[in-house]
Parts: sequence; structure tokens; C-alpha cells
Amino acid sequence: MSIYISSGVLISGSSGDFREDGPLIGYRTRITFDNITADEEEVGFPVTNLSNETTSEMWKGTSTDPQYITVDLGAALQCDYIGIARHNLGSTGATIQVEVSSDGATWDEHADAIAPTDDSPLMQRFDREAHRYWRLAITPGSEAPEMAVLYLGLVMVLQRNIYGGHTPIRYSYENTSSVGISESGQFLGAVARRANPTTQVTQKNLTAAWARSHMAPFLKEAVGMGTTARRIPFFFAWRPTSYPLEVGFGWIPPGSAPTLTNQGTGVALMDAAFSFQGVV
Repeated sequence: MSIYISSGVLISGSSGDFREDGPLIGYRTRITFDNITADEEEVGFPVTNLSNETTSEMWKGTSTDPQYITVDLGAALQCDYIGIARHNLGSTGATIQVEVSSDGATWDEHADAIAPTDDSPLMQRFDREAHRYWRLAITPGSEAPEMAVLYLGLVMVLQRNIYGGHTPIRYSYENTSSVGISESGQFLGAVARRANPTTQVTQKNLTAAWARSHMAPFLKEAVGMGTTARRIPFFFAWRPTSYPLEVGFGWIPPGSAPTLTNQGTGVALMDAAFSFQGVV
């Protein structure tokens, strides 16, 4: 699980809030079924699978030749991050780079090239700019590239940093398993049926205006009460500067209701809390 921050954004600061360790949530994506194409796609694994958020449906390339996944937004729209989940880019030694274009013909590098170190979920944050055409340039390694989730959009920076008491999802070991115990109490064996680590995210003392403008719309989308009426999964980096490898891709679990609570004090402040369950 990795967060990559391109070097230029730390100098220009054009992507908004770049305070150290500001938690990041990537839930907004501009990729749709109709605006994404790829140079290669294996039969049964089309690139349109990247337009939905499921990790069970994948895009697969067909070779180890350099190749592109291209997104035509139809107009120049701002983006400042990508998120990728369930991929083989790290284990196969691939390199990726975000590029942009105004005409779909002449391309410029927009972010640093990155070589993921493993196949865990990853994010890359870069300068917030408006372009019509965006593409992911892939230089494959030992095998054809594949991935299930690709987000491209605007990242949300949480208003408060996270310190003590938080369990990074990478170090949550929640799972469901069947354990055999004999009548005499002896251990007979165990079978892991599902491993979906879970953690809790808490934000204290949010300004009421920010909470209503930013946190509330995110929570509505995350629980299926937003514009799509679907529960939207998201990327989450809890301390991207200090712990760049501790990024997760997940969702608010069914049956778990996030809260956005008015403190009731003389100062207009609110507290937010939600559960986060995901794949690592």
C-alpha cells in the first residue's frame, strides 16, 4: 500500500492543502465506461472493467510492450491523483507514469514515473491541473500488466491529522475463519475464509462549514446515499508523509453507520467517525 507524491507539487503547492501528513481520501473519479480506452486488452478482460470500483473484474494487457490507458474527459477538467488497486505492477517490475494532453496527440509528462514495490493499493498525488486527455503510460516488466481499479480525480484532504489510537489498515488482522476444536479441546486445524482488515477513522474538532461542505458529501457517497445510490469504495492514506506505504482501498462496511456530530459548544465544531474495511 503506497502513496507517491510527485516532487513538483511540494514546490508549487498548486494542489491545495499540502500540510505534512494531511490524511488523504480518494473517492471521486472521473473515469467512466465511455471515456476509457487501452492499447491492449485480453479477451474477457476489457479496459472498461476499470470504470467500475469492483476488485473482482480486471483489465489485462496482452504483452510486455509499452502501452497506454487513455481517458478522454470531453473537456479540460482538474485532477490531482490516481488510485490503483488489485494489480500486478509491483510483482512484475512495471513502471507507470501519468501524462496529459490538450489534443490527444501531443503528450507531456505530468507526474514522476513510479515503480511500485508490491501489488498493494497505491495512490499518486500530483499538481492539480485541468486537461482533457489523461493517460497512464505503462512500461511492463516480466508479465503483461493487469489491474482491477483505476481512479482519476480530485483527492480530499481531511482537515485534521491523525495521531495516536489509530490502527493502520495494513496492521489490522480482522478475518473470518473456521477453526476445528476436538471434544477434548485440542486444536484440529483452521481454514481462513475471508480476510478483510478493518479500522476506525476519527476526526475531531472539524469546522462546521468544512464538515458540511466536504465530509458530509463524502460520507453520503460512501454509504450509498449519494448521486449514484451505490456504496462507493475509496482510497485512504492516513499519514502519507510519515508512512507512505500504509494506504488502503476499501469501503464503509454494511451495517456500520458513520457519524457527523455537532459538538453543541459555543464554537461551531463537529466530530466525524467511520469504519474502514478493505483489501490489502
